[in-house]
Amino acid sequence: MKKTIFIGALALALEACSMASQKNEAQGQIDIQFAFENPTELKVSHLGKNIRYVPLETIDSSLIGEMYGIKLLDDKILVTSAANCLLFDKRTGNFLCKVSGKGQGPKEYLNSISYVHPQTGDIYFNRTPWRMIRFNQQGKYLDDLQLPFKWDYGCFLTFKGNEAIVHRTLGMNQIHRFNMTGAAIDSIALPSNREWDYGDIKTPIIAEGPASSLMGAGMFTTNGFYIIQYKTEKRQDLLTVHYPSIYLYKDEMRFHEAYNDTIYRIDGNTLVPQWVFHTGECHTPRELYGNVEESKKRMVVTYIAETEDLLFFECAKEWFTQKKPDLRYGIYQKKNGITMIGQTYERITDDLTQFIPFYPTTHSVKGEFAGTLSIEQIQKWLEEHPDVKLEGALAPLKSLADDANPVVVIVEP
Repeated sequence: MKKTIFIGALALALEACSMASQKNEAQGQIDIQFAFENPTELKVSHLGKNIRYVPLETIDSSLIGEMYGIKLLDDKILVTSAANCLLFDKRTGNFLCKVSGKGQGPKEYLNSISYVHPQTGDIYFNRTPWRMIRFNQQGKYLDDLQLPFKWDYGCFLTFKGNEAIVHRTLGMNQIHRFNMTGAAIDSIALPSNREWDYGDIKTPIIAEGPASSLMGAGMFTTNGFYIIQYKTEKRQDLLTVHYPSIYLYKDEMRFHEAYNDTIYRIDGNTLVPQWVFHTGECHTPRELYGNVEESKKRMVVTYIAETEDLLFFECAKEWFTQKKPDLRYGIYQKKNGITMIGQTYERITDDLTQFIPFYPTTHSVKGEFAGTLSIEQIQKWLEEHPDVKLEGALAPLKSLADDANPVVVIVEP
């Protein structure tokens, strides 16, 4: 498959926000059509109470480069790239250790996608399509995890206790559970929302995560996706790659499939609806998914991040047209039932430090949201805003070298 960057779908620069709110009456029911049609300004204070800037230490053994992804652990920041997986202190940004790297050795990973056990903090990588390798947060290799099936590119994995839960999306659409010895427990067959006509495929394209992150495509495409273009040009498929569709919320496993309007609780081998996004007349039924003409007026929910206080989501119209999709951030506040959705492509206004608008690319089980800033982005902002004083929360940004590692921005609840 040709590995090319699909510029039209990736160049979703998210700059400043302008949004309106809608009160939802029913528990578990979230009306987003009104908020989509009446956008208002999203602010960092809607996500959390505090924002921190953490420059990652730059020494010879901790160089990151331009293509990378981050995850927030309990007290560390995990940075993975095509070359290395590195750990930094979450408070100071000091480099701690190298976990692993890409290569052919028995303790090196097959690709740079990492999976973190939300309870033990252990870090997993694919070593082969049939085997994963496990490390602790001191960078020590622990053991292997054998898989009960061949791992394909469209999988996402998480853990709960001594079980692993995997969502497989390419070639089949299923959830699998297996134990830490690799023995299968059960599976859940999901209704497929695609019927591929391989004879009609014109262009299959893959867009990988770190590149799309640099180009400003939001949390959804940070994880990568396939675009299937057809010769008829009447429909198009967009398939997620490593989309975080399964996650542990408190002691429950939750599931959200990209483009689906429902968040489910996994109860054994049953999916129980937990939250439902109502899009009204903009609803996209499965039989119309991928229809280019219909996508101009219909809406899909592309990404979900859940914390104790809120649901952060991305939703879009015109996802399957030739122009850039109408992609927006949204926040649903659980306590008061208010939904807010921003303007197209606009980032979240930093009303806590009045610095660069916030662009989240990941979130943690503790309810934190994080993104990164390059030195070039910071320098450009300071040149355009000469009155900004690097003090208080911005003090860590003083005296950054031109070739320094990126700065991680963390919004805390």
